[in-house]
Amino acid sequence: MLMGASIVSVAWIAFWPWAQLKRLREIEGSTAAGADAESTPSP
Repeated sequence: MLMGASIVSVAWIAFWPWAQLKRLREIEGSTAAGADAESTPSP
C-alpha cells in the first residue's frame, strides 16, 4: 500500500504542472484572440 501511495504521489507531481501549463496556454490563447478582435476596427 505504501508503494502504491508513493507511485501515485510521483505521478501527481509529474502530472500537475503539465495540467496547469495546458490551462495557462488556453487562457493566454483566449485573451490573445480577444485582444486581436478588439484591436481590429469593425466596418
